Amino acid sequence: MSNQVLRVIILVGALFPFVVLGYKLFEKESLITAGLYAAMVIVLFGTVLVASRVGPASDSPREPRDQ
Repeated sequence: MSNQVLRVIILVGALFPFVVLGYKLFEKESLITAGLYAAMVIVLFGTVLVASRVGPASDSPREPRDQ
């Protein structure tokens, strides 16, 4: 399988419990509660997406800058 297919499978598997819980919240709880939950999930997965795009910092020391 290609890397993109595996990434989609992992993303769907990671999102599934959050989507199901959010669906139940939207059915039974107030709109404010469901909206706050949706905002938290968006921030969580946005952070994961940004973190996956950023590479690790190098361990080599930086050269001192002349001032």
